[in-house]
Amino acid sequence: MAPRRPGPGELLAGASGLLLLLAMFLPWFGLNGRARVPGVGVIEIGAGNLNAWEAFAAIDVVLAAAAALAIAFAVTAAFTQPPPPLALAVIGVAGLAALLIVFRLIDPPDIHVEASNTAYETARRLGAFFGLLCMAGMTCGAN
Repeated sequence: MAPRRPGPGELLAGASGLLLLLAMFLPWFGLNGRARVPGVGVIEIGAGNLNAWEAFAAIDVVLAAAAALAIAFAVTAAFTQPPPPLALAVIGVAGLAALLIVFRLIDPPDIHVEASNTAYETARRLGAFFGLLCMAGMTCGAN
């Protein structure tokens, strides 16, 4: 089996899968809020950052599976023409994961805070948007 040169789409899918694995350690969600502190006044809070592994219960497994499939797609392309079912699996799982990320961007997970006199909301961080961009790269590359 002689090595072959992977195409640009195969390289894009593999690189996007690798970048997704790295992006899953970036902050995806965090807290933005205000707290009333006696003697100080109202302070702004921006903390409680969660990465994809901490923020999700099952979506992180789908994201990791999509990344693993994309990397396997690129590695397979380095040796032989990837089989069409593998490309379809990458497209399907990456599409599903992208829909799950969009769902969580619309409805972010709750971050529980045990404090009184605080008003806070769960904010989206850069990692979630970068993860969605990686999903687009995986889907386009495998297509």
